Amino acid sequence: MSAEQDIREVIFEKIPREAQIVSIEMEGPAIAVYVENPGFLVGGQQVLAEVAKQLRKRIIVRPAVKARKTKDEAEKIIKQLVPKKAGVEAVVFNDVFGEVLVSVRHPDAVEELGEKILNDIMVETGWKPSIIRIPPLSTTVIPQVMYVFNQNAEERFKILREIGERIFRKPLFKTENITLTFLGGAEQVGRSSILVSTDESNILMDFGINPAASSYSDSFPRIDRIPVSVENIDAVIISHAHLDHMGGLPLLFKYGYRGPVYMTEPTVHLMFLLLNDLHDVLQKNGVTPFFELKDLRTILQHTIPVKFGVVVDVAPDIKLTFRNAGHILGSAVIHLHIGEGLHNIVFTGDLKYDRSILLEHASTMFPRVETLITECTYGGVNDTMPPREEVENRLVSLVNSTLERNGNVLIPTLAVGRAQEIMLVLDNAIRSKKIPEVPIYVDGMISEVTAIHASFPNYLSKELREMMNNGVNPFKSEYVIPVKNSIPREEITEARRNIILSPSGMLEGGPVIEYFKLIAPQENSMVIFVNYQIEGTLGNRVLNGLKELTMQNANGRVEAITIKSAVERVDGFSGHSDRNQILNYVRRVYTKRGPLFLVHGEAKKIQNMKRLLSRMYGENVYSPRLLETYRAL
Repeated sequence: MSAEQDIREVIFEKIPREAQIVSIEMEGPAIAVYVENPGFLVGGQQVLAEVAKQLRKRIIVRPAVKARKTKDEAEKIIKQLVPKKAGVEAVVFNDVFGEVLVSVRHPDAVEELGEKILNDIMVETGWKPSIIRIPPLSTTVIPQVMYVFNQNAEERFKILREIGERIFRKPLFKTENITLTFLGGAEQVGRSSILVSTDESNILMDFGINPAASSYSDSFPRIDRIPVSVENIDAVIISHAHLDHMGGLPLLFKYGYRGPVYMTEPTVHLMFLLLNDLHDVLQKNGVTPFFELKDLRTILQHTIPVKFGVVVDVAPDIKLTFRNAGHILGSAVIHLHIGEGLHNIVFTGDLKYDRSILLEHASTMFPRVETLITECTYGGVNDTMPPREEVENRLVSLVNSTLERNGNVLIPTLAVGRAQEIMLVLDNAIRSKKIPEVPIYVDGMISEVTAIHASFPNYLSKELREMMNNGVNPFKSEYVIPVKNSIPREEITEARRNIILSPSGMLEGGPVIEYFKLIAPQENSMVIFVNYQIEGTLGNRVLNGLKELTMQNANGRVEAITIKSAVERVDGFSGHSDRNQILNYVRRVYTKRGPLFLVHGEAKKIQNMKRLLSRMYGENVYSPRLLETYRAL
């Protein structure tokens, strides 16, 4: 008997007949039970919880077609039940899954009523509701992602069914061995990717690119060198939405991967935005993109959003839990529970073990950890960061000194996370009169990314969540001016006394290049770097004293640029943990029961961190090189 048949037998045995079960479907990592009795959608939760506990699987209940009222009737009932102050904007039905998405302007007005209102909607309409927040800032990405998820639902159902069949298959082998193969991010920052293999399953954690690479062979994880075909990979798990952790996904799908991709809800939207932008940047730089935009739709169709703290099956012998990593919006520490209590792997992805104005610090809530894989971006001897107040004061001081000289301030920044934090710091400084009232121009993707932040307050810091729940949008400011096509960049830089935030943070493409060409020759202006500069990037070279360079102008001609502006760096805004924070995190999480791997850092920094940790944990500490395979068990 197959595992799926075993599951069906238990469900039919434990769930009473009055539920009127019509079908049981394996939908990705969840088992969906379709029932015709709308009352069971609410009243059967206790029974379902007991079944889930017995099966140790995630069970969801959905209304069958006969249980649902017509869409017109259901919409009328929903608008009567949802409080007017919630501001219902749209009601969208999904026939395949029996779901209804209710878009509201003020979800807190619904949340304060608790589960009752959702239960009332289910019982009265026979549709399973989800309350969706209307983005408080203008965005094009969120509607696009929702469109892909909700349109062609039959295609997504088929995909989830195929994924479910793989997850809930009867294991052929007993899981006794676990290996880790490092396909990227080993002794380098970039193209993060780790293959976790058991006797039964193969899982990829991250699949990024190296933005500073000069050749394709150095740009992508070495998927070509593993003994597993792409089709036999059971799942891809993405820690967060930076390109060095997920930018290679389109290539993976080009090679034929059609399995699930797990990530948090905000990461889905940020991924879609950044991959679209990557395609655009490659084209503008005269490079043929390694994927087509239509490929992003395929990726979305195979993407399964997972909330923090929710346990899901990703393979017959592996369960996944995401925990907050504190790095950027939606960034996650990946926790894999392998076998029946056999082994636990924790991969930090990029980690911030310190609170910021934007996010809470990384979680350490793991019942057991045998193998720990931690990033070491700032693992060097001198990689310690000053207190946050000191960091913010230094930024304010540099900005003020530049404005006093009638200069411009250019801050090359990562569009995701760093830009929003710098915006909040500068906006607060202007409001508290620490900085004069000057425009803060934001260019590129920053406005779109900020809108995504505002749409997911539950992933933000406690203070920002409370502000947004009280109707205050911290990301909306009269001082922040999104740069539209109607505002020429030359006009901004010639006006002087402006602050400009623009991606990319390492001067590797993006609109910041145009600003850099215009501002670098200005003696009274300043370029302030606020994030890590990977070796080989233009940002790294400028920070290390480069004064003369050649760049293409708008007409495609090469022109010489002399850097006369001041160049400064402000350490401490990083979304990465510094040396001390890495050590504190390891001490808190690592249990000495298995290996400790150091990744995502320059070779010298990793070796330095390895020497220190080896004195604490002996021979259990490893610094893997590219394509090396280690036994975790």
